[in-house]
Amino acid sequence: MTRSSAVPHTFAAALRFYRKRTRLTQDALGRAVGYSREQIARLENGSRQPDITAVTALFVPALNLNTPEGEQLLHLAQQARNGRSPTPRYQPPAPLVPLIGRQTEQQQLTHLLGQTRLLTLVGAPGIGKTRLALEVAQQSPFTDGAAFVSLASLQTTADIPHTLLTTLGAATNHADEAALITHLADTHLLLILDNCEQLLPDISLLIGRLLERLPYLTLLCTSRNPLALYGEQLYPVPPLELPDPNSTDLDRLTAVPALALLLNRIRAHHPAFMLTVENAPALITLCHALDGLPLALELAAVQLPHHPPAAIIAQLHSLGGTASLHQHLHNIPARHRTLQRAIDWSVRLLSAEQQHTFACLSVFQGGCEETAVFAVIGCSRHTIAALARANLIQWQDKRITQLETLRVDGYTRLLAHNQADDYQKRHATYYATLAQNIHHGLLGEAQTVWVEYALRDHLNLLAAVRWAINAQNGDLAIALTGWLWWFWYRQGLLTVGRDLLTAALQLTTADLAQRAQAVNGLASLCMEQHATAESLRYHQEGLALRQQLGDQAGVAIVLHNMALTAYRMGDFEQAVDWLLAAIKTDPDAPNALSYAHLGLIAQEMGDLAQGRHWFETAHLLAKTADSWTQAFVACNYADLLCAAGAIREAHALAETSLRLFRDQQDNLYLSDAQLVLAKIALAQEAYTEAETWCEQAIDGYRQRQQQLELMTALLLQAQLTLKMGNKTTAQTAFTEAQTVAEHLQIPITPRIQNQFQQMVTVLAR
Repeated sequence: MTRSSAVPHTFAAALRFYRKRTRLTQDALGRAVGYSREQIARLENGSRQPDITAVTALFVPALNLNTPEGEQLLHLAQQARNGRSPTPRYQPPAPLVPLIGRQTEQQQLTHLLGQTRLLTLVGAPGIGKTRLALEVAQQSPFTDGAAFVSLASLQTTADIPHTLLTTLGAATNHADEAALITHLADTHLLLILDNCEQLLPDISLLIGRLLERLPYLTLLCTSRNPLALYGEQLYPVPPLELPDPNSTDLDRLTAVPALALLLNRIRAHHPAFMLTVENAPALITLCHALDGLPLALELAAVQLPHHPPAAIIAQLHSLGGTASLHQHLHNIPARHRTLQRAIDWSVRLLSAEQQHTFACLSVFQGGCEETAVFAVIGCSRHTIAALARANLIQWQDKRITQLETLRVDGYTRLLAHNQADDYQKRHATYYATLAQNIHHGLLGEAQTVWVEYALRDHLNLLAAVRWAINAQNGDLAIALTGWLWWFWYRQGLLTVGRDLLTAALQLTTADLAQRAQAVNGLASLCMEQHATAESLRYHQEGLALRQQLGDQAGVAIVLHNMALTAYRMGDFEQAVDWLLAAIKTDPDAPNALSYAHLGLIAQEMGDLAQGRHWFETAHLLAKTADSWTQAFVACNYADLLCAAGAIREAHALAETSLRLFRDQQDNLYLSDAQLVLAKIALAQEAYTEAETWCEQAIDGYRQRQQQLELMTALLLQAQLTLKMGNKTTAQTAFTEAQTVAEHLQIPITPRIQNQFQQMVTVLAR
């Protein structure tokens, strides 16, 4: 036997063989040939191609090779360069369907496999860890290939050596760890261990020993939990990217991973199925409802198009929960035949306390602050950390989030244990306190902070309100809606707020102050939607309650809001009387808003001098008021100044108003500031700027269905486009403004009527 007869038959394995024979480390060989340790490691794992010149001039001398050995190493290097390496000893199972939407993950994992010997894919049930691992294994650069071993059916760690040896085709009478190490000695292999979570922590200890004894073994593991080993590289597998709900571009939509996978699997059962403008919104909604989970999307595809997406979503949120998503394919593991089984696989590994907490977390929607979880459930940080390690929740920056499919499954478990009402009541009680804090915060200086609080937890606040209404808990329902109405108003959520307040006020409460607060909110939302008769009726109830309570400040607030309703009805005289009465009732209050509305009424009546007087008073008082009041006064004062020709003053106030509304994320009044800036730009003959501001205002009014405001913006757009020389576009905008005006449920003011008449005259020329 010659000296080189035992050399492996690939360049990577031969290089490793000769280096070890020469007793050189990777660092030492690298220094000898001018390579880094990482470059030598990549040559030895096959992820880097050899340079023929370097092999001849540097590696052969450094490894002390004789002529036959040097020729053989050079021959193997040429084979590697030409891609003619022998077939690897091990091949992972070939996927039956293409992997969709994981290109980025594949690239990142392939790179990581060149940097680490233990790479663990972690993620929620059904997120596609196994499928991604198999795809990465197909591109394995390892000399001996890649072997896949499923641990799903194993009961104890003692079974692992036998399972591995059997999978690797080893012939041995001793199926133990020693035999496994002997079989894998000097094997350059990627070993994929699937479903490690059920054998933790014992499997971690075994893997640690294998890595220590087998320097050429690399492990790619899938697990719901990390293996918690030194040197482990975690890779959290994310859900598939979701399609934009507002997109109508079918070509772009079909390229978005979640929808692309759903369509691919639908067509596996119904080849003629096509994405259309008509069915796209429903399928996009389904992708979002299923969190972009590959397993959930595949299960849903089996039921489409026989069952519409809305029905599948309804089933998901019904008592059946995630069990409604199922398939009956023979070559699919049982745990992947329903989404519920996939989740059960993870939940059964939790302790009793952890399972209970997982179920209770389902009362939270859209994520929550960790303090809310501790207050409502009473669990420990240790328990939350365990659920995060199991990838059943995400815990970051003191906020806890959960995939909707997991939340639905947890709620099904909570119902099964008859605990849903108890924990939902705790949840509603907690968020009633938060709603009260939000209301007071929106009246103070830190309004931006409280808007962000409310936006972040709005789904929880809505869930609390809806549960209280359904449970006929009048105290909680009325308190919640009463504290939230101002936030809904500011955000332009008029219909949502009005519907919930109406439902809550059908219930009873012994707290008259809370009822008065809620009634005031409902009346204000009705006024904004031009339901003026209802608005006055609710305000009259609120006025009686405030008087019964002896609440003079509350009486002043109701009088002020009644004046706004009268203003919308076109009864300017009554509006002025109620505004002056509100100021007189509570003269010590910061009455900037009352004076501002007096200025608005004077402007509508054509008395700009009187209007300016009222606004000067309002502007002075607003300097010591909250930032929203400052923004409102500045916006409307700027509008009057623009009408009066004081353009420079108007522009400064309008920009201040815009900035303040933006800072507070105020959706309702932001468009008003934009419209005033459009008027100012028009007055300055800056037509392009005016057009931009006007279009932004119109978009906002359309979105919130603010018909009166939309009408005025369309009138301005008609006037602007006419100035720009586009009579056709002006006529279109004016015609739409007329249509909107015809459907308004409130009278149009003389000032607006005059604007209509002027446009009719101009367009008729």
